[in-house]
Order: sequence, then C-alpha cells, then structure tokens
Amino acid sequence: MVTHALLGATGATGSAILRALLVNPPTDLQLNILVRSKSKLIAAFPDLTTKPKFPVTITEGPISSVEDMKACIRGADVIHMCIATNVPTASNRVAQDTIETIVAALRDLRDESGTEFVVPTILVLRSGSLNDEYNKAIPAPVHAFLMFALHYVYHDLDLACKYLESVAEEGGKTLLHLIFVDPGSIHDSGPTPTGHTFISDVKATPPQPGISYADLGAAFVELADRRKEFRGQAVIVGATGKVEEHWLPLVSNMLWGLKARIIG
Repeated sequence: MVTHALLGATGATGSAILRALLVNPPTDLQLNILVRSKSKLIAAFPDLTTKPKFPVTITEGPISSVEDMKACIRGADVIHMCIATNVPTASNRVAQDTIETIVAALRDLRDESGTEFVVPTILVLRSGSLNDEYNKAIPAPVHAFLMFALHYVYHDLDLACKYLESVAEEGGKTLLHLIFVDPGSIHDSGPTPTGHTFISDVKATPPQPGISYADLGAAFVELADRRKEFRGQAVIVGATGKVEEHWLPLVSNMLWGLKARIIG
C-alpha cells in the first residue's frame, strides 16, 4: 500500500491532483486529505464518500493545527504540498506557515514512531521563476519584472523551501525527502489533461510559457510514482498539448503586486 497525503485539495492545484488520482490511482492507494471545509470538498467530489475507488480519510481542520496535520500525514509515503497564495501582499506567509506545521508534525511523528517512522517525500508546488534552469528560457527583463511584481509570493515560497531543505536531515536522521515542482504560468483550461513533460534542459526542450492545472495535477501524480528518481531535484514541468491561456487573473495579481511594492 502507498499512502498519499493531500494538502489543499479544494484549491486549483489540489483539485487537479485529486482528479488525476481518481482517474489513474496508484495500486493499493490510501489517500489522506486535510481540508478546512469537508463539506466544500464533498460538494466538489461527491464520489469520495459515495463511490470511493480507494480508501480515503478526510480530516477537517485549520492548516495551522499540528494535531490535524499529524492525522493527515501519519504514515504518508508522499505529501502533496500545494498550499500557497497568488495574493502578493507584504504579510503573506501562507507557504511558510504551512511548511512549519508540516515539519512540527513530522518531528512529533518521528518521536512517537521511532524506527517505524515513514520518511515521506514532499512534493512542493513552487514556480519556474525560482528555477535557475527555467529562467534561461525567459528574457531577463521579463523575469526581473515578475520577481518585482510578485515578490511577496515568491519570497514566501523561497523561504519555505529553504527551511524545508535545512531540516531534511536532522541529527543524522532523515526527516523528509524533497521534490520541488516548478511550472510556468498556470491556467484553468478545463479538467482534461492534454499532456505534460519534465524538462531538464530548456535549451534542448524550450518549455511552453504556460500549463493547465489539469496537466500539473497529472504531473504531481507521476512525480509521486517516480519519487525515488526525482528526489532532491527541482523539476520543471511543461505542457506538451494545447494550453488555453487566461491571463486576466495573472495580470490582476501582478498589478496587485506592483501596488503592494510601490504604495504598500
């Protein structure tokens, strides 16, 4: 049996991961989900309780609760961490707060479980803008603008990921394994995947500028299945099919970010 823990299942990326798991679940999957609202999750995915394809445990609680987090990630082989925000405000600590809760929960579980502790692989939704290889394919002025306008989003993500890297090995013991998932701009192009790829050399395989949530969700599931191959890597995820790009929400976030940087 392989146990996946899904954080952020009612968000755009989390919902896409859940759909991908429902369509193509790993053999002997046990899925644990932590959500703030169970009713919202069930409204979106009624089959989770009426016709589950695999065992599902749903924990309802705030993401800040270490006990609720422990209930979700206990024994997890994979943790899908896709809780973040596109709201670029100076007070943003969503990724950091979530990561700190995960780490506190893992430390408790390690102390409680002893030699039975399962070291999970955490798949963290990051961004191509924080991937040096990806940025080779982006014009420098464009990258500089994005880093300025969305500074507070990327700063939160960067600090959260650096903290995870710093605690992965503690006292000669492994607490967690890491895979950073780095897409370009993400678009709501409908629920059907059209294809994704993992890019190691952007000069040989230039990535499309965008990817759909559906394809990103499918990529998370594949990376989870191939986690031993990708552990410790920052993986660029690109689209291979047609992506319907919807830029209005992204431009709105950039304008909001510019306001936050310039005016406060």
